[in-house]
Amino acid sequence: MQIIKQKFLIPFFMIIFTFVFSVGENFAQSGTRVADDCLDFANLYGPNILCQYGVFSDPYRSTGVIDGRHTVVGPGTDQYSGFSTVPPGHNQAVRLGNNINGAEAEAITYTYTVDTNQYDIILLTWSAVLQNPNHPLAQQPRFTFQLLNSYNMEIDPACGSADFIAGNTTQGWVNGGSATVCKNWTTVGFDVSAYHGQVVKIRLTTYDCSPTAHFAYAYFVLGCAKKRIEVRTCGNVEQVSYSAPEGFNYRWYWGSTPNQTISTNQTVTVSTSGSDILYCEASFTENPNCKFTLSTNVTTRFPLAQFNYSLEDCFSTIRFNNSSTISADGITPDGTDDPCTIAYWDFGNGTTSTTYSPNTNIPYPGPGTYNVTLVSGIEGLDGNCYDTIFQSITLPQFIPTLVGDTIVCKEDNATFIAGGGVEYLWSYQNDTASSIVVPDSGTYYVRISDTANACVDTLSIHVRYYDDFTVELGNDTTVCNNEGFVLDATHPNSTYLWNNESTDPTVEVWSEGDYTVIVTNEHGCSNTGTINMTFYPEFNPYIGEDTTLCDLATLVLDATTSGITGDTTYLWQDNSTNRTYTVYPQGGTYWVIVSDICYSKSDTINVDYLQLPTVNIGNDTVLCDGEPLILDATTPGYTYYWENDGSTKHYFLPKESGTYTVSVSGYCGTTSTSIEVTFRDCDIIIPNVFTPNGDGVNDEFQIGFEDDFEFDVFSFSIYIYDRWGRLVYHSFDANFKWNGKTNAGVECTDGVYYWKLAFSTYGGFHRDLNGTVTKISSTK
Repeated sequence: MQIIKQKFLIPFFMIIFTFVFSVGENFAQSGTRVADDCLDFANLYGPNILCQYGVFSDPYRSTGVIDGRHTVVGPGTDQYSGFSTVPPGHNQAVRLGNNINGAEAEAITYTYTVDTNQYDIILLTWSAVLQNPNHPLAQQPRFTFQLLNSYNMEIDPACGSADFIAGNTTQGWVNGGSATVCKNWTTVGFDVSAYHGQVVKIRLTTYDCSPTAHFAYAYFVLGCAKKRIEVRTCGNVEQVSYSAPEGFNYRWYWGSTPNQTISTNQTVTVSTSGSDILYCEASFTENPNCKFTLSTNVTTRFPLAQFNYSLEDCFSTIRFNNSSTISADGITPDGTDDPCTIAYWDFGNGTTSTTYSPNTNIPYPGPGTYNVTLVSGIEGLDGNCYDTIFQSITLPQFIPTLVGDTIVCKEDNATFIAGGGVEYLWSYQNDTASSIVVPDSGTYYVRISDTANACVDTLSIHVRYYDDFTVELGNDTTVCNNEGFVLDATHPNSTYLWNNESTDPTVEVWSEGDYTVIVTNEHGCSNTGTINMTFYPEFNPYIGEDTTLCDLATLVLDATTSGITGDTTYLWQDNSTNRTYTVYPQGGTYWVIVSDICYSKSDTINVDYLQLPTVNIGNDTVLCDGEPLILDATTPGYTYYWENDGSTKHYFLPKESGTYTVSVSGYCGTTSTSIEVTFRDCDIIIPNVFTPNGDGVNDEFQIGFEDDFEFDVFSFSIYIYDRWGRLVYHSFDANFKWNGKTNAGVECTDGVYYWKLAFSTYGGFHRDLNGTVTKISSTK
C-alpha cells in the first residue's frame, strides 16, 4: 500500500472543488460545537421524560402531557413578544405553559446519564413571556431550571439552578403586549462534569403568579457541549481565534499575567508569535462564583488527512473510516483528537463523495489495485485549509478448497481438509476446524468463509465406509465360579485375534477380566468387540458376634453380604425372609441362611438381656443437728459415685443440710437418685415466768420448739421442785401444760420453782436441760 501526502491553504473567496462540504457536527453561531441530539427534548412521551402540571403552590401535583401546557412548536412568531418561537438553527422547540392565568404551573423533567467522555455541559436555550403584575418576587410569574438527583433533591442550588422572575431584572428583557416582559433567545450553560457516570434530572418549571390573575410561559431547547476551547483559524497564520463553550460569562487572560483581562467575549483573537498559555475563565451567568477554567497552547492549526479501511463483501467492496485530525505542524496529530470538518473522496473506481466518513460499502468491479484519494479540511476565517492523502489498495481473490478420502474402511476413518478461508463450518457436528474426521458414510458439506471480508462458499464431498459391520460378544456377563463361559465372535469370511492370543472364532473363559477380539473381513476392514466377564465369588454372611443387650434395647441383625450378585434370598430361624431381623424382647440363638444363584451360606449369633439397676436411698428427711443418718445405695454388682464429694462407696453419711445424689452404674447404664436432707437446731423454748390468773394470757408453763418444729420424740420427762427441793409437779408428755398446781391439784404459792427436763428422738438425739421459772398470780 502506497501513501502520498499533499497540503494546501485555500482562501475563502476561491473555489477548488465543485462539491458541498459535509460537516460531522453542528456548529453554533459563535463557532463552538453544540450537540442537539444528546437529549431528545421534544419527545414528550419518551421513556426519560416526565411531564407534570399543577398550581403555583403545588406545581408537580399531577403527571401527564397536557396539550397547550406541554407543547412542541415549530417556526413562528410569538403573539406578545414578536420573537421567533424557535431559536436560530432549529426547526422545533418546547413551549412550557400558556397564556391562561389561574395560578397554573407546568414542569418537564428529563433524566440524563452524564458521560463526560461525550459532553460535560448542558445548554438551555430559552425565550420567555411573563406578565409582570409587580407582585412581591415570591408571587411573580417565573421560569425555573433545576438539576436534581434521583431523589428529586437539588444537586447544587447555587450552580445547578436558575430562576427567571418577571421584573427581577431588566437586562435583556423587553416589554411585550398584555403587560408582559419578554426575553429573546438566550443560552445558559450548566457545568455537569462533576457528575460523571451519575443519573441526573433536568427539571424546567413555569409558574403563573400565585394570586392567579397573570400568566407565564417559556420556549426552550436543550443541548450539550464539551468543556473545551475551539480554534477558528487554520494554516500558517499570525493570529488565531478561539471560542469558549456557549452559555457563560467569560474572562480571557494570559498565564503570565492572570490579573489582566484580554477579553470578556466568547471569542478572542490572539497572536501566534508568543509561547504563553491562553486561559479562559467561564462563569455561570446566574452566579459568578460558579466557574471553570480552560486553557490552550496558542499555536497554528493544520488538517492532517488520514483514513483506514476494511475489505468486505468478499473483497468486492471497501468500507472507509475517516480518521483525519488536527495537527499543529501538519505532520503529527496535536493530541486533542479533534476531527477535521471537510472531506472529499475519490475512491479510485470512478466515484467520489463529500461525506466525511462514508457509512456504506463502496463497490469495486473485481480483484486488483485501486488508488484512493482523501482531501481533508478545516474552516478558517481567512479561508479553509486542506490536506491530501493517496493510498493504493489491493483487492485479493477468494479460492476455497476441499480434499479427502472418499472410500475407507470403518476402522480407518475418513479425514477431510478444507482450505482457502479463515473460518469453517461443517455439516458434521457443526465443527469449526479446518479439518475433520467423519465416522459414517454419506455426503458432508463445509461452509468456507472469510468473515472479515464477507467471502463465503459451500463445498461437499461423499465418503463410503466399506463393509461396515459390528462384532457382538453380548453384554457384560457374570457367571458362577465353578462354570466356564463361551464367547462367540463368528462373522462370515473373517479372521480373529483375541487378547489371549487365540485366533478361533470362539473362546471359553474361566477367569474374570475384559476379553477383546479384532475381527477382520475379506476386504481388510476390521472391528473390535469387547466384553467384561465377572464370576460370582463365594461369600460368608455375618450377622455379628455374640452379645448382651440391656432391658428394652433392640438389636437389628443385618444379613447383607458383600460379594453377592444377582437375586438373593434370606431365611431366618423363625422362617421370616427379610434381609434384616430385629431381636426383642428376649435373648436366644438366632441364625440366617443367605442364598444366591450359586451358593447358600449361614451364620449364628447368641443374644443375652440385662436390666438397668434400681436405687432407693430413702425419702427427703429433716434431722436434728448431730443426729446420724446413713444413705445406703447398695446394689450388688454395680459401682457408685456420690456427686457431693466424689465418694465411690455404697453408702454415705450426711453431716450437713443439702441434696445428696448417687449414680449407680453397670453394663446397661447408669441410674441416679437424690434425697434432700435438712439438719436443724432442735433446742426447745422454755419461759422463765408465767401468770396463772385465768385471764387467758400466759396462764400455763409449757415448752415450745424453734419455728414450731415438732420432733419425733421417743422419750420425755420434766420435774418441777419448790425452793425447798420438794417435787410439786412432773410429766412424761412433751405437750404438758403446768397451771401452777401440784399433780394432786393443790395451788402452789407464787415464787421461783426449779425444773429438770430430758428428751430423746427416734433418730438418736438426746438433751438434758434444767432451769427456773417464776409463778406470779395477779392481785384480785
